[in-house]
Amino acid sequence: MIRSLKREDDADISLNEGDDQIKPQSRLELSVNPADGSLLTAPLSLLINTATDALYNDLHSMATGEPLTLYLPSAEDSQLPFTVKSEAMSSLSFQQRRHILASRIARHIQSFCHVSALVAANLPLSGAASKTALMESHPNIYAMAQIPAENELSQITQVASQALEHVRTSWVSADTAQDALYFHHDSLWKIRSHPHDVLGAMEVLLKGRWTDLSKDIKLKDIFFDSVERSWSKEEAKERLISAVRRKLVLGEVGMIRERNECLKWKIILEKPGTAVRLVHGKPRVQGNIELYPIEARVTVLSEQDPAPWTLLSVRTRTAVKTGESNHQLDLSREQMFSLHRICERAMNQEEIRAAASGKDDGDEKIENTLIARPLQRLLHITHVFSLSWQMEILSSQAEALRKGSWSSGKHDLSGGYCEEGISVSPVWFMPEHETSRMNINQSIQVLAIMAIHFWEIDDRNGKPKLGQIFVADAPCSNTDSISSISSFRKYAHKRLTLEIIAIADQGLKVRLSGGHAREEDSSTLKKHAEKLLSSLQDPFQLSASDALLSAVVICAERRCRALKNALESTRMIKLKSDASIGVLPPWIHLSLDSGSISVAVQITYQTKESDTRRNDKSAPVLLFRLGCDSRSGKFVATFPASASLLRKLACNDESASEIQLLRQAKGASMPSLSATEKRRASARTKDTTGRCIREAFLGLTRALDILGRRVGVGGEWDDNDLSSSSALRQKAIKESCADVCVALEICAGIGAVYGVGALALGIAGASNPIPDISGGPITGEGSFRFIPIPPLSIIMNQQLVEQNISDTNGDNSSSIKLQRELSGIIASISPDALTLHLLDITSQIDSVIAVPTLLQFNTVPLKDIGKHVEDLDSIRETKRLKYSPDIETYKEVKPIINEVNYLVNVLNATWEEYYEE
Repeated sequence: MIRSLKREDDADISLNEGDDQIKPQSRLELSVNPADGSLLTAPLSLLINTATDALYNDLHSMATGEPLTLYLPSAEDSQLPFTVKSEAMSSLSFQQRRHILASRIARHIQSFCHVSALVAANLPLSGAASKTALMESHPNIYAMAQIPAENELSQITQVASQALEHVRTSWVSADTAQDALYFHHDSLWKIRSHPHDVLGAMEVLLKGRWTDLSKDIKLKDIFFDSVERSWSKEEAKERLISAVRRKLVLGEVGMIRERNECLKWKIILEKPGTAVRLVHGKPRVQGNIELYPIEARVTVLSEQDPAPWTLLSVRTRTAVKTGESNHQLDLSREQMFSLHRICERAMNQEEIRAAASGKDDGDEKIENTLIARPLQRLLHITHVFSLSWQMEILSSQAEALRKGSWSSGKHDLSGGYCEEGISVSPVWFMPEHETSRMNINQSIQVLAIMAIHFWEIDDRNGKPKLGQIFVADAPCSNTDSISSISSFRKYAHKRLTLEIIAIADQGLKVRLSGGHAREEDSSTLKKHAEKLLSSLQDPFQLSASDALLSAVVICAERRCRALKNALESTRMIKLKSDASIGVLPPWIHLSLDSGSISVAVQITYQTKESDTRRNDKSAPVLLFRLGCDSRSGKFVATFPASASLLRKLACNDESASEIQLLRQAKGASMPSLSATEKRRASARTKDTTGRCIREAFLGLTRALDILGRRVGVGGEWDDNDLSSSSALRQKAIKESCADVCVALEICAGIGAVYGVGALALGIAGASNPIPDISGGPITGEGSFRFIPIPPLSIIMNQQLVEQNISDTNGDNSSSIKLQRELSGIIASISPDALTLHLLDITSQIDSVIAVPTLLQFNTVPLKDIGKHVEDLDSIRETKRLKYSPDIETYKEVKPIINEVNYLVNVLNATWEEYYEE
């Protein structure tokens, strides 16, 4: 806001040709802050610097030839008064240069006049050329007055600013008080109406009249001469009952039953018969009361034909599962009143539309007339409202899961970065044009859609197709024609999707990646599918957490099946070609086990009679399982309870190895190690058994994770390119299968040695086997390809040996070392068999924390004691597999303890014969 303050005693500078004096100016422009009304002030030095800098910059730009933004006068025939142009001063015409100079000088003169006026107002005599010349021209009013103090102008400015601010504050306060008085006056009338009504009611009840009634009001009883006035209470009640029954028989309900159509309302005629109760949905029993998701009460208040329904009340109910939160999404009284008003208006419009259609039909038959369906319209409105409410609750629960227990964290064991957890596409209420665009089947009206995205997949060539989840023998609508929203694509990138769709007059439909029912689905998957639907479709048991958990269990089972089928398909490659690397060997048997893959192996042994002995009729031994993590979709190796040593070594636990425990104790006693010593200590632990086994199983799980992302959850895919996407996907799956098969062979050998072999050595040798005492991995001997893991051994004999050592100077010295005779077990793998070998090992150790040195080893053939004696009944009792869809191709899987019993007998017989010789 700009204000002009006129003062006769102010000073200003006006430059005239031939006159260099400062003449008084009666006008000084001041600016006001619009926020509080105070004056906008700045230091005088800042004003002077700003004005001089602006003048200098303009002169510099014009003198150096820099482009200037010019506002030049337009031609006479142009409609615009000026044109904007960017040119240098040297390229302009003489007339244009003169115009630019004049306009710029005028603008800068105005700034300097303002500054000069401020200076002159503060020091009146400082701006005159000379005191004598000033007095000769005309008398100076400032010379006659007393010279003001140095800070008088600043004080005057401050006082004026405070005064203006006070005026502005008072003005705003007055407006606020006036508004508050207006609103309080309005509420005062409302408050006074309540005691006024009480007083009037007391007068009517006690005196029989109302003395305060205005004489200008003329009341008329419209029922004074009506027919209803002559009815008694019983007659009015009977007429109301007959009107309600006639409406039920001749109206919408009766005509729908006559035409064999389905009425979705459950109609209950209340006991007096004066009102009808309408309920919809599956009730929840609370005590002796049944609460329905949608409930309404209607009646008829007229004897006309046809008489319209009158809505008495309408109620929608929604609740979450015990332990869940609805995030304060409860209905307010205003929302319930608005719902009642909308439903009542929709019912009236339906009655009016049917009545108007009946008038247009004229003398046509009754069968061709339009039947009013206000009850169906009422159900449509309330059902849409209930679905919207449920979608809001589910979306809020999903957001809470994303921030809580299913939150994303960036960490990976391989050192890379990955997004674990879930991402949520919030609920999106569809406009009509978007609904018609994304829906091919026009009979389906999509109201809202939301999605939860979980687990990583490889979608470079396409995504798993979304399939509807439904329970057998239940009516369902085909939602395959509904396409996904484009805004959901950024959330669904490289993820599996659980999609929830709200469809008018049908309910909530659920789609899952690869979610179509399959023939190989077990009863367990069907139970989880029912739990998934009940968590989303039951209005009284809403739980996004249970729905997500059921979805990941279904996807885990299907991912394991897809992995198993992909690995089993590599056996066909070997039949067509003689390739052996990257092919699942015949001695490894895979089976599904409740969201995990069980790995069983047929173990053979090296005997005297032949190189190996293999019993094809023996059942494979269950070594470990590869379970699918429900949170990330990655695989984790789990081991039987009896294989405690293998479980500790797979975690690289120090308690599994005495050498690692001693090294850890030494490192704790010497905390200040240099960087070189730390690197040496790390290098010494490179070939330890725990580290080798841990890296082997980590390599297996990483290869399985890559293969799992590429196979998805099996089933159909939405290919990006119909001609090449499927072939590229199959090629990527085959490459991953080759890596998994190689890692699976090594881990199966480790499980046989440190699972079956560890238990057998402990029982037969009457002492616990010790890792890291054999001297590191053993290279192959002959045609055997040993696994790159140190053998597991027990100590048979040990003694101290003195050795003479000569240095470079020729001096001899002696040292005492511990030499051990060990009996160990190692596994060799081949395309046809996994064979366990018994070794006679001689090792030497320099210190208790050093890795032993392998001096020599010999393979000891195992004694053949005959066939396995297996109790098939015990195998079936201890078998943990819930089902096996292809039981004909796989043999019964036996627990690890059965194979341990056989190997113990073999070891006892072999040691007895070997050490006697």
